[in-house]
Amino acid sequence: MRLMQVTGLLACLQTTASEQRGPKEMSQSQCDCADVDRVRMQIAGGRKAVASLAPTYPAAFMGSSAGSVVSALRLVGFRRVEETACALDMIVAQRARLIAESDNVHISTSCPLVVSLVLAEYPELVPALAPMPSPMTLHGRLLKEAQGEDSLVVFVGPCLAKKEEAGRSSTSHVDVVLTFRELESWMNEEGLRVSDLPPSDPDRRGSESARLGPIPEGISGLDDCRAVLDRLVRGEYIPAGRFLELLACPGGCVNGPGMPDALEGPEARKSRIASFALGCGGLAGASQEGIMSRRSVRS
Repeated sequence: MRLMQVTGLLACLQTTASEQRGPKEMSQSQCDCADVDRVRMQIAGGRKAVASLAPTYPAAFMGSSAGSVVSALRLVGFRRVEETACALDMIVAQRARLIAESDNVHISTSCPLVVSLVLAEYPELVPALAPMPSPMTLHGRLLKEAQGEDSLVVFVGPCLAKKEEAGRSSTSHVDVVLTFRELESWMNEEGLRVSDLPPSDPDRRGSESARLGPIPEGISGLDDCRAVLDRLVRGEYIPAGRFLELLACPGGCVNGPGMPDALEGPEARKSRIASFALGCGGLAGASQEGIMSRRSVRS
């Protein structure tokens, strides 16, 4: 990522660091319908679209079940929908090996804005960035391997900065990133409400522990991240397990700028994610065939 892009993202986050939500106005160009149109055109042209659905999806649409989000993606043309959480167990295993093989402190690379923060303001900590992909990038690679290099891999989640991450290199394996806000806009254009759709199961699910990933136990919010990184530079702080999990948005990914507006706060969202992860609430409804038949009736 170019330094100008990095500092631009960080400046926008800094102006909203005191808010309860993440940065809403990171870039106007990132909030328009260009990415939705790109996906829609690729689907209309017959390209196989597969979705990587971020672990925050059970809390993305107030009044909707998690399975209804899966159905919404199928209804607009995705042929396969998997949870990004499928890759999280592999990430955890990689992390464990990294800790076992090194006595150094490592900083998680899951949050693209934290990576940008280190690159832009803490050059001495760049070697501490964990040499492993983010869950989005790893899951994108797995989807390409399983579904074919010509498939259209689309990450759907709460994070605007993931758009920058996906475009950072030719090896990201993710073709397009859509936020939940953009998915909501797409549904509105189609005359659909996610809450009206019957739930269906994703084609592949993550483990229970992986689904609990959006409920952060680490440090969140830009000010707190900077404070910890400052202490790390001064040698005043050694994180537990020598692994530091930092999230730029206050409250974590569940409070990301790509989450649709709702009348509930981050704690209520985390509660919904926990209920879903522990009980698989909101799935086991309509079959994929039923959803696709509804799509054929619509079209």
